[in-house]
Amino acid sequence: MRRSRAHALLGARERRGETPAVPRRPLVLDELVDRLVSRPLAKIIAAVLAPTPVTPNQVTLVSGACGVTAGVLLALGATWPVALALLGFLVFDCADGQLARRRGGGSIYGRAFDGVGDYLTGLGVHVGLGFVMSHALQSVVAGVAASVLAGAALVWASGLLDRYKR
Repeated sequence: MRRSRAHALLGARERRGETPAVPRRPLVLDELVDRLVSRPLAKIIAAVLAPTPVTPNQVTLVSGACGVTAGVLLALGATWPVALALLGFLVFDCADGQLARRRGGGSIYGRAFDGVGDYLTGLGVHVGLGFVMSHALQSVVAGVAASVLAGAALVWASGLLDRYKR
């Protein structure tokens, strides 16, 4: 597999014992909600947290907790709280990286931890979706099948996006 110049540079830094920096994300990958809502709110959160001992990984934990909570609330049928929990996930998911960059850091390890939070959120939301679909379709099998198909589509789309970002 051919590696990009950025990945080659990151590998060289790791061999020298340096913590690899995370390259800045191109604007083309930002969605409208990110640009207009999540990133501006995350910028405020990162600015407030910068002088505190709160780490970017702790912000990632908050992000993941919001996402998993959204899945639980979805299973319980709480529509507006799901929306608020997902908004919290999106904002804190942006804030962790902004906080890391503000402190001059950001690493492959932090990015991987962030990815775990993202995948747990996706899992939680799809399990919640399975409950909703089982109730709506009045069939546990159909609900689980719909949730699994939606989850598979998410994993496929995420893989394409990750490949595009490289």
